Amino acid sequence: AQPAEAAYCSDTTADMQMARAAGVWAVGIASFAFDAAQLAAAGADETAVSFAAWAARQPVPAAP
Repeated sequence: AQPAEAAYCSDTTADMQMARAAGVWAVGIASFAFDAAQLAAAGADETAVSFAAWAARQPVPAAP
């Protein structure tokens, strides 16, 4: 996959900055360490309350 075709999910602001620098979609997962606003300010393209909540929003690929 190319960087633009990948997503990186994490709950830290440093990881949001790293994901943006790498050219991947930055997904901030709010936690006790950083809330959604802090993750967005650090560069998250989107945020979610949990990985499961983010995954549930993703389209299901069609079977080959």
